[in-house]
Amino acid sequence: MTLSQRQQLLAAARGETPCDLLIRNARVINVYSGEVLPGNVAIAGGRIAYCGPNSRPAACELDAGGRYVSPGWIEPHAHPWLLYNPVTMAEAVLPRGTTTVFNDTLAFWLHGAGASFPRLVAALRDLPVRYRWLLRIASQSPYEGESEEFAAERILPLLELPEVAGTAEMTRWPLVMRGDSDALRPIVRALELGKRADGHTAGAGYEKLAAVAAGGISACHEAIAAGEALDRLRLGYWTMLRHSSLRPDLPELARAIVEHRVDTRRLLVTMDAPSPRFIAEGGFLDEALRRLVEAGVPAMTALQMVTINPATYYGLDSEIGGIAPGRAADLVFLDDLETFRPVRVLAAGR
Repeated sequence: MTLSQRQQLLAAARGETPCDLLIRNARVINVYSGEVLPGNVAIAGGRIAYCGPNSRPAACELDAGGRYVSPGWIEPHAHPWLLYNPVTMAEAVLPRGTTTVFNDTLAFWLHGAGASFPRLVAALRDLPVRYRWLLRIASQSPYEGESEEFAAERILPLLELPEVAGTAEMTRWPLVMRGDSDALRPIVRALELGKRADGHTAGAGYEKLAAVAAGGISACHEAIAAGEALDRLRLGYWTMLRHSSLRPDLPELARAIVEHRVDTRRLLVTMDAPSPRFIAEGGFLDEALRRLVEAGVPAMTALQMVTINPATYYGLDSEIGGIAPGRAADLVFLDDLETFRPVRVLAAGR
């Protein structure tokens, strides 16, 4: 936000200038305190100016009718090129409550978008879904010309873009474990910039996971059993629990929470790469929330795993992930905390 925008938001927060929208009679899901609180939410300039028991003057009012109002949901690990593209993906997931998505760049990179990546980012900037990007630093498998295509000199400058959140899943994790210079350079630079280095440690046992963690990998989504999730969590990984047409694993992975009662602050949820049919018939993060609650995870815990936890992981918890003054007005209206089927979704107050 600019200085002027911040001052305008403050004037609305103090009630000196009208907000754009006042949401009345809501049950606000406070993911910071773990409470559901009755109250009102005032929005100005796409951000929350006030939330609490009182009101603020506003140009427009909306009665929530006692519905739950959740922060918008955050997908921390997506592939927007699985028979769909970023535009059609946004059309599908936004009405289902997902307002922020962190995207892998592999398919775009392989189709020659490396040089034009900043234009791709700019072209998608005005979509109502908030897109952030994770840069691939190696292909899924080696091929002739890969070293030139994924040269660090091409990747490192793009890490500076504000829309880039770090490096994408490193499927060839043995390169990191062995200390390969080409693999480590982008990871080291991402960490220097305060960004993340996503992992993909399929098949790695505890000892190898420990070595990969020493290489700077921040997170992993490849646990397929509760014990594997616990290994990653205990080694300091931000651990993404996956559920999709690719691997519908949440009923098993939820055991790490329900049976072992671990601290869930470093647990996230990802759909990874669901098919179009899975999204159309089942859903996106709304489907994951249903599965978590069915497995015995408290609804508030499940919601924290798709809001404040991923926001904190990416260092954006002052911007997204919760309902509090100054945050983006990304809101999901729900009738209940069992089906998680959105009645209304606001993205930046719209």
